[in-house]
Amino acid sequence: MSRKIVYFIETKKEISGVQTIIPDILDKMPAECDTQTYYINLPLENEAEEQFEVEKAADDTYEYSSLKFISLKDCDFSEFKDATFIVPVNYLFFLLPYISEYKNAKICPYIYDPKCITNFLRQMQKPNVYKITKMLNDTHSCMFINKQNASGWDYGLDQYGECIIPASTDLCTALDKKKQDFNPRCISIGWIGDISATALDCIKRICEDLYKLYGEDEEGNKLNIHIFDFHIIGVGAVMGQINFKRYCPLIKFVFPGHLEDAELDEYVCSNIDLAAGYNMNAVEGAMCGVPTIIPAINDEPAYAKRTYVYFKDAEDYILCWKKIELHNFVYDDYTMEEVIERLKADETRQKDARDCCNFAVSHFSYEENAKRIAEYTDSSSLTVERLLEDEAIAGVLQQLEEYRESSKENAEATYFDYFNRHRKG
Repeated sequence: MSRKIVYFIETKKEISGVQTIIPDILDKMPAECDTQTYYINLPLENEAEEQFEVEKAADDTYEYSSLKFISLKDCDFSEFKDATFIVPVNYLFFLLPYISEYKNAKICPYIYDPKCITNFLRQMQKPNVYKITKMLNDTHSCMFINKQNASGWDYGLDQYGECIIPASTDLCTALDKKKQDFNPRCISIGWIGDISATALDCIKRICEDLYKLYGEDEEGNKLNIHIFDFHIIGVGAVMGQINFKRYCPLIKFVFPGHLEDAELDEYVCSNIDLAAGYNMNAVEGAMCGVPTIIPAINDEPAYAKRTYVYFKDAEDYILCWKKIELHNFVYDDYTMEEVIERLKADETRQKDARDCCNFAVSHFSYEENAKRIAEYTDSSSLTVERLLEDEAIAGVLQQLEEYRESSKENAEATYFDYFNRHRKG
């Protein structure tokens, strides 16, 4: 019999951002995993629901292909009495009242930032944090978006490795069109991602590093040479704030605009020798088999050496940082001069490209992370019964029952109603 994995969240709005990570991955679950996947949420209401239906109908990509959406109001939870529920940890008590009688159902809390742990603990009266975190550690049940959150410095969560489930993406569709030639006298660099003020600062610093290395002679005179094509693969109104002429003729700027999916893959594979970006934009570059570097998103402290990290070395799944934070990680880092020298040498260029691509596929592809979820939910041993052995956790359900018994109006209240009771009116 195939396993069932359910993502649960209770909110009267379309989920977005970090909350889409698990549903998007579950939708790509390989058939070989023999797993049925579901997503349970409240329906939207009134005008918001009608508008949502209109937008959904107009956007064919919204529909999940294999993940089954179930409206909470229509859900028969008895169908999932032996399932594994993945739930953002701060929404755990929204789920438990629906499944409290199904003692063998398993729970995998998802921790996406430290704040969600705090919000979870605040919902209990006098929780024994040590006992709760020990239970989570002993059952190997938590999933995390990266190792920064997995370390759980404040709460003693110590799970690593296979329990990291980051945002994911599709495999590159254009590797067969990968650029084969490399000309050290005309190197193509590509910034991937739309241009925010933060991204613009990163682009400026890359240009400054290149200009300091290759743009002037020993007397400080501007050299009349063209060495770099800088492709800015994105758009943004702030681009008018950069003085492109300052870097000419050393750098020729190319503006293909905003690209995504297959179009982005083909452009990067066909044109780029070195990609740069942060967060998922860095993943996109690496998926295309291109050496990919991640800059710090600010330049403070100014006295510290400016360096870059290859995507392949970001083993903590953290793909964005301020310069002052880099010493907290164990990432190798390189100056721009070192990056260019590695690019010019055939052996290191090819190795960096291969390693970046392999790391992207194994750590950030939908298929591999879907398999990781299937394996991890199998090994987890946190059940509803085990959760309710904790007095503080069971006490929240008791508080909900007392609220229901307080008046006829509250008799059918959900935890969502109870949680938001002070916001009424």
